[in-house]
Amino acid sequence: MAEFFIRDAHDQIKLIEQAVLRWEKGTKPTEQVQAAQRGFHTLKGAGNSIGFTAVAQSVHEVEAFLEGVATAGAPGSRPLFTFLFGAVDQLRNYLGDLAKNPATPWRNDWSSALCLLGQPAELAAANGPDASTVSLAAQ
Repeated sequence: MAEFFIRDAHDQIKLIEQAVLRWEKGTKPTEQVQAAQRGFHTLKGAGNSIGFTAVAQSVHEVEAFLEGVATAGAPGSRPLFTFLFGAVDQLRNYLGDLAKNPATPWRNDWSSALCLLGQPAELAAANGPDASTVSLAAQ
């Protein structure tokens, strides 16, 4: 089952990355944040369906955050884009490890980084914190 998850997750990661790149360039921001959110939603469901609950929980947090961002008018910021590209990189690295060993645990925690980004409405008002204050943690 892990091989199906890996293949599908790679597809979703590509879609997320493309959406964030277009969003960063200012191309239909609301559509792009919703596309990224759908990608994370799909990853969450796929992870839950095969018992990868830790991955599913992490991507759920990003999905929920992006839902708020979309509701707030899709304000983008350098810290938010940096976070999302970092999350994509961590997911890609995890999939590589998972391909070698299907028992590889998920060791990434994005909760703190999302808290540092603030609430989506705050991003709209202040354009987010300085990029140097947001980092992704691996346990």
